[in-house]
Amino acid sequence: MRIHLESLTVAVLFGFLFTWLRVPIPWMLGPIAGLVIWSTLIKKPVAASRSMRNSGLIVLGYLIGSSFTIEAGREIIRQLPWMTLSTVLMVLISLFMGWVLARWMKISLSTAIIGTIPGGLSQVAVLAEEVKDADPGTVIVMQTIRVLTVIFLVPFLAFHTFSNGQVSTAGILEDTAESAPIGQITLIVAAVLISPWLAGKLRVPTPYFLGPVLAAIGFVFLDWHPPHLPELWINLAQIAVGAHLGTSIQLNHLSNWRSLVPRSLANSLLTVAVSLLISAILVYSQPISYLTAFLSTAPGGMAEMSVTAAMTGGDIAVVSAYQLFRILFILVLVPPIVKWLLNRRAKKEGLSSSPPNKKLDIS
Repeated sequence: MRIHLESLTVAVLFGFLFTWLRVPIPWMLGPIAGLVIWSTLIKKPVAASRSMRNSGLIVLGYLIGSSFTIEAGREIIRQLPWMTLSTVLMVLISLFMGWVLARWMKISLSTAIIGTIPGGLSQVAVLAEEVKDADPGTVIVMQTIRVLTVIFLVPFLAFHTFSNGQVSTAGILEDTAESAPIGQITLIVAAVLISPWLAGKLRVPTPYFLGPVLAAIGFVFLDWHPPHLPELWINLAQIAVGAHLGTSIQLNHLSNWRSLVPRSLANSLLTVAVSLLISAILVYSQPISYLTAFLSTAPGGMAEMSVTAAMTGGDIAVVSAYQLFRILFILVLVPPIVKWLLNRRAKKEGLSSSPPNKKLDIS
């Protein structure tokens, strides 16, 4: 209990610090940076409550889902081919960069490719365990650096380059008094709270986030006008999620960080640059802003990119749709294809293609 309270205190203090420093989305980035710094200084593990993180994801999921409109839904369907194109391009380029990294860092091709896939950290870590020639520890470090680079750099670029330093909260922090009758609000709250459990039963990825997203979208299509959230709730949700991300990163555990970190960082920066190029293609082909296109193609978390869109004036519906499509595409199609290709290559080189009988604890 004491370690959780200590971590929460550090997260809140750094949230205030980042707010004072005018850092983009300070209540999420502050706790991440603060807990990484704190755990490195005290050389002890930090911890955040998983239930607190899940509660934060529910709030952020509802925030994103309630921002959808019928018109945005039609626009998303119209842009489905471009979602596919941008996702496939990002995956192919990431695989190529993995091949380059394998030669540059002198690590196995399996480790490099899995380490550069723009997917969820936990899913990629499990994939690394199932490929004979991959090093799960190196993969986790590479993926962590990619996630951190995107989470910190993309909001900075979005805030200072594409939105002229202006924060937009239109449609998010409005008065809730006239949003919906009390009966509808009660049903909406009940449905949102139940949605993570139902999404988990249906094996939906990240159920505590996508469950509320889908539930809120459903009420939008029913024309029930889900009530908007107070700013305090949004900030608390960002603290909860940011604190959990910060406690999952232990820099003290890196043994080969002198070579791994800078090269992985260079690869992550190149990934963001590729996202900017793909964004230019979308802007040229579709009637969307560069801010929306950039946040849609950035290989970061759906929650982080969607919240950034909410705070910088991007089209939250389009950003969420692109990010959701990328997550589902990578989770469903990429792992089995990559696993088959890498194990086939390992078999040709005389390595056993059957995965070891072990599990990776990534909780």
